[in-house]
Amino acid sequence: MSDHHEPTLNERARELLAQISSLQDELRDTLTEQEARVRYTIEGKRIEFEHAVNEAHRRLKLGLWRWLRLSRPRNILAAPFIYGMIFPLVFFDLSLALYQAVCF
Repeated sequence: MSDHHEPTLNERARELLAQISSLQDELRDTLTEQEARVRYTIEGKRIEFEHAVNEAHRRLKLGLWRWLRLSRPRNILAAPFIYGMIFPLVFFDLSLALYQAVCF
């Protein structure tokens, strides 16, 4: 008879749950360190940046006139075609929704 003891299913499940708990703690610690380094916090489902980060984002944001002045002519000429696709896509989406409502 062997002295080797195979873990039961319950023992193995407890080991796995302990590992999961340990990994969750490690992930929480890593995210907390990341928050401190990047200067943001997670508030529920939202990410809150420090005031300095928000200010930097505002300074880097381009307005329409500045974007027009800094863009290549090719980009400016392509914009109406790209944004013009909104109307056919909305029509297509509404058509599919109507099809599904009628057929299913």
